Amino acid sequence: MFRIHAWRLLAASGLSLACCQVAVAGANAAVLAVGPATPPPASTGASPANLPAARPVSDAVLSRAGATGQVSTAAVSYYEQTYGVSHQVANQRLASQLMGQGIQSTLQAKYGAGIAGVSFDNATGQWVVDATASVPASGVAAEFARTGLSGTYHVARVGYTEGDVNGASAELTSRLSSLISRGVVAVTAGGGKVTVTVSDTASQTDRAEVSAAEHAVAASSVAPPITQSSSSPGGLVAQTTTVRCSGIYCNTLVAGDAYSGNGGSCTMSWYGSLKLSGVTQPLMLTAGHCTIDTGGAGTQVSSYDLTSNTEIGNEYLGNFSNGDWGYLYPTNPPPSGLDPGLGRPYGGYFNLGSGTLVRLNYYYSTGVPSSGTVICHNGLGSVEYLGNGTQCGTAGGTTSVNVNNDGTTTTLSNMLQVNSTEECFGDSGGPWDLASSATAVAIQSSASIPSGSNCGTTAWATPVSTPMQAYSPWDITLYGG
Repeated sequence: MFRIHAWRLLAASGLSLACCQVAVAGANAAVLAVGPATPPPASTGASPANLPAARPVSDAVLSRAGATGQVSTAAVSYYEQTYGVSHQVANQRLASQLMGQGIQSTLQAKYGAGIAGVSFDNATGQWVVDATASVPASGVAAEFARTGLSGTYHVARVGYTEGDVNGASAELTSRLSSLISRGVVAVTAGGGKVTVTVSDTASQTDRAEVSAAEHAVAASSVAPPITQSSSSPGGLVAQTTTVRCSGIYCNTLVAGDAYSGNGGSCTMSWYGSLKLSGVTQPLMLTAGHCTIDTGGAGTQVSSYDLTSNTEIGNEYLGNFSNGDWGYLYPTNPPPSGLDPGLGRPYGGYFNLGSGTLVRLNYYYSTGVPSSGTVICHNGLGSVEYLGNGTQCGTAGGTTSVNVNNDGTTTTLSNMLQVNSTEECFGDSGGPWDLASSATAVAIQSSASIPSGSNCGTTAWATPVSTPMQAYSPWDITLYGG
């Protein structure tokens, strides 16, 4: 079956959330969909040190040399293996993706719904702009020239708008609601098209229902392309996994590392702050189900190694409906905002693949990365089960997923789908970034995990723009290192 459930968010079978915690009691299910309220004041802790703040991706204009120098080795290796190209070609294409990281939002800001979609075609190494006739070719050319990407794109003239893409996705979602609730189908919008992912174990009756829905929606005069992909079946995963950390980066306040609660562990994403009554207070972002499953709002959590625990703060639920995100208030920050083991600012995050602290320069203040672009994830579960904490995949657009929480189904909306990746228990809450580690993309939430396994392919993550927008009245900020 093709189903999703949060760590021990039990389902009959299917896709399961690659998170890391004990079961959420059924009685708690009703509170999971509550939206973000005014953040509670931290009882202890200190204001962040004077750290550089990350900026929206629209501010990012990288030279070819600068982008090439930022591409991570993990992303290059992934690209070579996935697309069968040389090391040099992989570097060039990934650099083009980094140079164009803000081009979709810029074009849509200029031309609105006339930009039906922007994607990166990894088969040709080119950007593709799906645009209506109202969008001038000269305007698109000027934007690509501004970012140094002349000659690396083409405009595909289409008769539909971004609104038509989203509308077709919504209609398909409605028509296939029963299959989606059973975990047989996922509907994703992005890159100027709608993708329907069907489980390999879907019955002939299920497939006929999908086909009928696709034909009905495609009959519209302004219908966008509707494509179909398949997914390996996932299975029920109902086990408690504790991920350990034993390196020099344990017992610190470095984002990207693990933290523990009641019986399980998650990964932290980024360090930041918000303002309450004029007072700047630190926070660390993670997955919302993590802040439920380790004891709930206000529960003390720890960063730890194999022999000792160090309290790092209190957890609070951000949202478990419009995405899956929560946060920690650090209550035991190092002196002057420095990590005690490293003696340097604790902005950015510790990359478990490269074994280094990386600096965060940019974040997606709106939307998600263009479909087809390579994004990479950092998580402790991948270290334990795969031997490498950095796993990469391709952005695939946004969708809603149904989470079976101990018999109660919760729908998580506005989730970014990541294709061709591997995610494991313990990865939840960890950071997704572009191929350079310098741009925050999303917070890991879930993945398809076959029964009896600890890891699986295809992941779902909460766009980092979701908590940034939700808490914008409180001046939420992410910090670099």
